[in-house]
Amino acid sequence: MAMIKCPECNNDISDTAKKCVHCGYKFKKEINKKLTKTIIISVISLIVIIASIVTIILIVNKGNEQRRKREEEKAEMQRIKDEEKREKEYRDDFYNLAYDILSGAAEVEKCGNLIRNVWYNTIWEEDDSETDMYTKNNGVFYDDFNDALGVLFASETYKEYVKNINKYKTDTGSAILKLSDHPTKYDDSYNDLKEFYDDFISFSNSCLNPIGSYNTYSSNFTSSDNQIISSYDKVKPYLDEFFPNFSN
Repeated sequence: MAMIKCPECNNDISDTAKKCVHCGYKFKKEINKKLTKTIIISVISLIVIIASIVTIILIVNKGNEQRRKREEEKAEMQRIKDEEKREKEYRDDFYNLAYDILSGAAEVEKCGNLIRNVWYNTIWEEDDSETDMYTKNNGVFYDDFNDALGVLFASETYKEYVKNINKYKTDTGSAILKLSDHPTKYDDSYNDLKEFYDDFISFSNSCLNPIGSYNTYSSNFTSSDNQIISSYDKVKPYLDEFFPNFSN
């Protein structure tokens, strides 16, 4: 209950009173008018306050939305940048691994050809400046090709081949494992490179573990050599795609 002034005697009375308790002045209409005015003012004030709060909320929400959009755009730009970086790293690693496999295969090919030539030349007593040091003893061909191969396998030349081939196997093994975590868009290129790697590992056994007869060894060596060439033919288009100047 609020107190108001009586318009007649100016004494304090209740705003719910129908007449002044001091002078008897009846002022119901005046009180209601003032009460109505007070209520109206209060309602308007409340509306203004609510409108102000709503405006502030809208402004804050709009600011938050704009900030969210900027953060999302920034995050998307960073994602694209990271993805581009990851793709470039994949292409670079792909090239380096393909080159190492190719270099390792070339080393295996030289080693395998040397084994095959020593084997063949001993059996057929063929002179060859490259193999004579292995096929002959004091200028005379070994009676048993195993003796010639034993000399070859004990030589520094063969040991160097083995050392290099094993290093290529270790390096390419680590590289192919790293590339297994690659962007999905490069699945096909990775699978073909993995096949190239697997064929190289099989091919390397022709030098690291030569077995069988000469004909068997020679046939298996030729087959593995052709297989790795076929595998490389699948990989080369990716190298041309990733590095347009690769073949130039």
